Amino acid sequence: MKKTLRFFAMAVFAMIASSAFAANEVGYKFSLSSGNAKFYYEVLTVYQAATEESTEVYGTVRLYKFVQDSENPVTEIGSNRSLGFKLSSIGSFYVVEIADGVFKDQTDIKTIGNSSKLTKIGASAFEGCTALETFSPANACTNIAEFGDRAFYGCTSLYQLGNTENSVKFCTSSGAGSATVGESAFEGCTSIKRLANTLNLAGIGENAFKGCTALNQIGNGGSDLAKCPDVPATAFDECPFSKVTVGSTGFATFTAHWLPFDFSNTNIKAYKASVSGTGITLTRVNTVTNGEGVLLYAEGGAEEFVPVKGGTVSKNDGNAFVGVTEDIEALASEDNGTNYILNDGVNGVGFYLAADKAVAAGKAYLKVPAEGAKNFYTLTIVDDEMTTGISEVKANALLKDVIYSISGQRVGDNYKGVVIVNGKKVLKK
Repeated sequence: MKKTLRFFAMAVFAMIASSAFAANEVGYKFSLSSGNAKFYYEVLTVYQAATEESTEVYGTVRLYKFVQDSENPVTEIGSNRSLGFKLSSIGSFYVVEIADGVFKDQTDIKTIGNSSKLTKIGASAFEGCTALETFSPANACTNIAEFGDRAFYGCTSLYQLGNTENSVKFCTSSGAGSATVGESAFEGCTSIKRLANTLNLAGIGENAFKGCTALNQIGNGGSDLAKCPDVPATAFDECPFSKVTVGSTGFATFTAHWLPFDFSNTNIKAYKASVSGTGITLTRVNTVTNGEGVLLYAEGGAEEFVPVKGGTVSKNDGNAFVGVTEDIEALASEDNGTNYILNDGVNGVGFYLAADKAVAAGKAYLKVPAEGAKNFYTLTIVDDEMTTGISEVKANALLKDVIYSISGQRVGDNYKGVVIVNGKKVLKK
């Protein structure tokens, strides 16, 4: 079992030999050693205990330098005093800030221990720490209100920050809308799978989570990050959930999971559906909010990372598409509406009756009022800019045994893996 390093006060410190209370001064710098590592601190705040009778002094410091014996590298750092310590003649000190570049390129460190008092991580503080896996995993809240630019840039092994398993958890004492993430703060962190407590984020920098290729869930699924007022379009570049695929038919349905998406400058076009009597009209839209379903079109198919849209985005008015955020095993028509799914069936590409058909998360279905509903609706493209409507075709609503991959691409009979056939998931071996 690995043993977490614990800070301890040396009996005598050369830097404070002249005065036992020298550290009881804001701005004072001193050092402590722990095992084969040395830590340099700067006093930020000093204050007395609550009662006048007590002579104990409490303070907060920032860690501004880390030095270790290269022949005996440190792999674990932490203490039960939040990277802090207690000097018997002075008082208890807690690290509340880590300065810029303190642990940059320290490729041996695997975990940072208890850090509940920490409120700020400086720029590039852990950049290039490729072995770092966990950061304060025992704490319910790390209380970090500021992540500096490139704070964890390139930490390819980091998978947990805070006590939520396999997640980076944002939790500050000030609550919702009080934490910021700097530019490229977590860029290239390819092991992060989930962001938790994202309601607490007030701002996110450019490329903050770029290249987080395992990141596929944000918040609790209700997109609390959508309330963050400042989310740049590049914040989640190359993340799996921002990759949108339209198969070779040129059409696909889509539901945004956790964040609004911006299709205004992409090769893939998004459309809402409006129902009027027995007619359905498709209108191009630029933004799609979280949980909203739309139809996508890209001539010949396309695969593209679509930028996210920051702030609160309203659902498009009168949209008859229903977004799907969790797999539906069997979709049935209801008394107040008839449901349709997109398929390349016997009548070509269009919307077919969806009774007892599965719909995968991330897709959408079309809901039409029961009165006047038709057996089948085909798609009509009038020009390159817009789709003007859906026309009725009098034919059976039977589906072909067309096979699609999970990403929505049409595949052949020799394809191996999980596929969708007639709207149902099937494992082909």
